[in-house]
Amino acid sequence: MTDIRIISWNILRFAAGTSGVFSKQERIDRVMEVVHPKAVNADANCDIFVIVEPVTGKQNVGTVAAGSGVTGGTQLLGILNGRAKGKDWKMVPALCIYSGKSGGETLLVFYRDSVVKLKTGGHALLTNATTTVPNWKIKGVRESCPFHVTFTIANTSIDIHLIAQHAPSPDYGSGKNGKANQGVQEVGKHLAVTGNTKVVYLGDLNLCSVPATDTDCFLDGHTEDGTTLAGLGMTLVASGQRSSLKAGDASLDDYLSHAYDNILAKGLSTSSNANVINLVKDVLDEHLLLKPGPIPAQTFKRLFHCIRTTKGKGLSDHLPVRATISF
Repeated sequence: MTDIRIISWNILRFAAGTSGVFSKQERIDRVMEVVHPKAVNADANCDIFVIVEPVTGKQNVGTVAAGSGVTGGTQLLGILNGRAKGKDWKMVPALCIYSGKSGGETLLVFYRDSVVKLKTGGHALLTNATTTVPNWKIKGVRESCPFHVTFTIANTSIDIHLIAQHAPSPDYGSGKNGKANQGVQEVGKHLAVTGNTKVVYLGDLNLCSVPATDTDCFLDGHTEDGTTLAGLGMTLVASGQRSSLKAGDASLDDYLSHAYDNILAKGLSTSSNANVINLVKDVLDEHLLLKPGPIPAQTFKRLFHCIRTTKGKGLSDHLPVRATISF
């Protein structure tokens, strides 16, 4: 039995350059502490790291991705390889999974070659219908294609199929979040899932896995979200914990929103260490070490935006999620 440690993180519009994570050292350091800390001889915190929502230029879906998102990924890989125990980090060749009027999108998958070997490079997951062009249309609208990578656990013949997705944006109310539900359901019935015995499915699925009985997080459509996630034939490994961050109405006591970021698995032996990495709490705790006592509202706002993206500050509107899955 082999443990695979996975972290998935929607880093909003991840990119190199003046508007991206790599524009400030503080941002880089916070990302790297999540994946592979800088401390002398520190071990990596995961074996597979997935970044959801890096940006690309306008290009054909399914082609090799270019642009600042991929450049940022290359920079991040260089920092990982610079760690004393990071020489085995590699990145799956990225593809464009979405292209629209304002640009495109990709997914970045980093992995430790000493733990898992890349067997089949990523490709944009097609719908089950025969097509010559990668296509993922939900309710007639093109959405980000899921990304499918096959790994083999090192020193074994065990294949793991990783499917990462940035699902259609949530639309509650009268729509009951129909697009996100349908998009995720399409993955669940796809041959990449139904035809393989060991599958990890993760990403920003835009389905809230907080139970509908939790009235603090109930919207018309949450029941449907839960039904979809429970009906995929996979185990919800990391779920039910709020990972998206509130915007203007965030406060010290209430800054977490929906549990949109989930990790599911099929064919696993067991799982552990499934949780949201609460970087906001980390920032608040850092502050309290230096200045114990109540945190004023304005101070909280400043600290919160070290993590929550707004006007060029912070990292993302999501927190990373992690889990250890044993196969």
